[in-house]
Amino acid sequence: MIIIDLIYLSYCFGDIMDNKEKVIEAFRNSEDPLNATKVSEISGVEKKEVDKIMKELKKDERIVSPKRCYWTLAEK
Repeated sequence: MIIIDLIYLSYCFGDIMDNKEKVIEAFRNSEDPLNATKVSEISGVEKKEVDKIMKELKKDERIVSPKRCYWTLAEK
């Protein structure tokens, strides 16, 4: 039972990390700031999931907003 739980958790968190990387890649490949809808279209990740990932990226200061509702990667 524990093994099944570990496999399930690995699957869930692996998927989250893949989606996060897809979202970051969408920002990285765009010359212009993006909104969540555009990120979703580019990355193929559901908009609801993009919203969650962008919330994390905002908190971690990995994305910044040059204009309202549009985001880009923070320069470091």
